[in-house]
Amino acid sequence: PVQVVDHFLYEHPPSFLLGTIDKFAMLTWDGRGRAFFGAPAVSGNPSFRPPDLVIQDELHLISGPLGTIAAVYESAIDVVLAQRGMSPKIVAATATMRGADTQARRLYARQVRVFPAPGVDADDSWFMHEDRTDGAPNRRYIGLLGQAHSPVTNTVHSTAALLNAGEESARTDTFWTTLAYHNSRRELGKTMTLGRDDIPDRIKVALNPRPRKCSNVRELSGNIAGWEVPERLKELDLERGHAEAVDLLPCTNMISVGVDVGRLNSMIVMGQPKTTAEYIQATSRVGRQRDGAGVVLVNFSPTKPRDRSHFESFRRFHDALYRWVEPTSVTPESGPALDRALHAAVILAVRLWRLPDDEQAKDLATMADDDLQDVLNRLVDRLQSASGSRELAEERIREIFDWWRAAIEEALSAGRSFKYRSEAQYRGLIRRFGTPLKDESKETLQSMRNVDGEVPTSVEKW
Repeated sequence: PVQVVDHFLYEHPPSFLLGTIDKFAMLTWDGRGRAFFGAPAVSGNPSFRPPDLVIQDELHLISGPLGTIAAVYESAIDVVLAQRGMSPKIVAATATMRGADTQARRLYARQVRVFPAPGVDADDSWFMHEDRTDGAPNRRYIGLLGQAHSPVTNTVHSTAALLNAGEESARTDTFWTTLAYHNSRRELGKTMTLGRDDIPDRIKVALNPRPRKCSNVRELSGNIAGWEVPERLKELDLERGHAEAVDLLPCTNMISVGVDVGRLNSMIVMGQPKTTAEYIQATSRVGRQRDGAGVVLVNFSPTKPRDRSHFESFRRFHDALYRWVEPTSVTPESGPALDRALHAAVILAVRLWRLPDDEQAKDLATMADDDLQDVLNRLVDRLQSASGSRELAEERIREIFDWWRAAIEEALSAGRSFKYRSEAQYRGLIRRFGTPLKDESKETLQSMRNVDGEVPTSVEKW
């Protein structure tokens, strides 16, 4: 009933497919992905029904470079589905967003319909009910600006006080584990060092008579290996009294999505996060249980003007927190986005519709003009409905088809084989992003998250 290997998924498409959005970049590289869109992965295999429903969780994360590139690929995927006679319903879930109409139009070329519809009572919005009874648990935000101390001293003092509060809180597990949120891994590294040295010493010296031990300091960030992440989340479930219970967890925005540990109620935020949406998502990891109470201590840096501004308007900012959520940015019509991903979208649309195998890349030269024009029109219409730009998209897609034909003619005239992927022994259309230029093939993404190239540098002795 469950399969995780790509090869078997292509042969037996599942009824319910789970994946990350950047995985769709591989559809340009592997024609077998057409099995998910109603065509057989291998000739002779049975066809399956195209998807009827697409569920996109955490829509607010599909923005910036990721959202822009994803929107270009979504255009090609929509064209493939339309050629199969399908237009799936898209359900996108998010808790923090502004400008959803614009983002959904540029991503999916669809009109947004909010579900469920807002109710008549702001305290009961279907998703959330606010309990105003006396003594009801809540999440309390506290702002701290250490005006007379260095940022390191502020970090040591505030974190030590918050950790020791877990020892003094009626000997329960409520505030035992403290999350320390950071805006960068560089700042996280400092806290990791302080958490093993200065913070335990501060607890011993200044917080007698019953100082707690701070021996289990763990990290949750991109610095740890992927297989360690589930282990780290399991450790967060260990309650006070267990030998491996986590005392302090320095983390980055990795904590913001998909972490739902009910016993977490204490967090210190090292500086105001870059966006309000990220601030809401990160701090909502604590105080999630009905019988618990969350404490969020925001440790502002006195040397940063933005932090000082947030501290000075702390109460007003938190009284209307969702009002300050920034609109997301998705710009698939921009020139650099089209340069980076439009050729991949064109190849994806043709490959998943008509020419899936590597050896069939050369068959574009013999395709009927009406078929090519149909693909061009569908892609242009889809891009226009998403961004309103038609002339630029049509011109660029025609240039891609001309480049494709010219590459076929050049390879065949030189007596070389022609495939989609460019290798040493044959001419191709695409090569891995970041590889040096060896022919007229185009750099093509294999993940939508790594959209910027690397610049090699060297240090020479004078």
